[in-house]
Amino acid sequence: MFAGPIPRMRSPASVSVPEAPLERTEHGLVPEGEGWFVLNARDSRWYAGPGRSAFCDLEGDQNFSQLGININVLDPGVPMAMYHWEADQEDFLVLAGEALLIIEGEERPLRQWDFVHCPAKAKHTIVGAGAGPCVVLAVGARVLSVDNPDWGGYTVDEVALRHDAGVRRDTVRMLRAVFSDRDLLARTADDLRAVKLPVLVVWAAGDRVMPPEHGHRLAALFADARHFEIEDTYTLVPLDQPAELARRLRDFAGR
Repeated sequence: MFAGPIPRMRSPASVSVPEAPLERTEHGLVPEGEGWFVLNARDSRWYAGPGRSAFCDLEGDQNFSQLGININVLDPGVPMAMYHWEADQEDFLVLAGEALLIIEGEERPLRQWDFVHCPAKAKHTIVGAGAGPCVVLAVGARVLSVDNPDWGGYTVDEVALRHDAGVRRDTVRMLRAVFSDRDLLARTADDLRAVKLPVLVVWAAGDRVMPPEHGHRLAALFADARHFEIEDTYTLVPLDQPAELARRLRDFAGR
């Protein structure tokens, strides 16, 4: 039987959640901190580049702990992402325009107000279609798909490849082969420490599968490494910011 003093419980009404300030950046407003905020999507930070979707980063740099949410604007023929699956569910709502859903090897046309539910492990991507831009709201859970080697993967699919939205090598099989040998990573780390030549480590600043701290850890293994994070990149640096990556490579080669 509990004989100590009865702890005082704070009612939800007595807990004050602060407002997160909005900071103005080169690309738009960004919330700072984990408090509540109101942010108009037009004023939010947007990223865009040739041949890729325009991306509205409503979360800022904090990365919401329970779900991810963003707005994508897709030109005709431009994929939102490479064909993939995740360990958590994802959902999409077409706000304007037309798009093409590729899911489990099938094509499904989408129009305004179509809602797409992707349960965990459903392989999918969305490609812009029609005569003009398509606007899609994307929401995804973050339970098993963040900081987890089994977050998901990019799988080979002929339908996705026809729309330039697929990979030619199954990353899941590749990663499983690596993790099946638990000593391989340790041996590789020892081999990297023995490298004496200059090394350039370039990382995606917005990578949520392999966060930027992994890049710092990798660079620290080398005796002579230069480490850079490229803004407006999400995992696939050569696709997101090819010009900036080329500039970094030229500067490194000429050092």
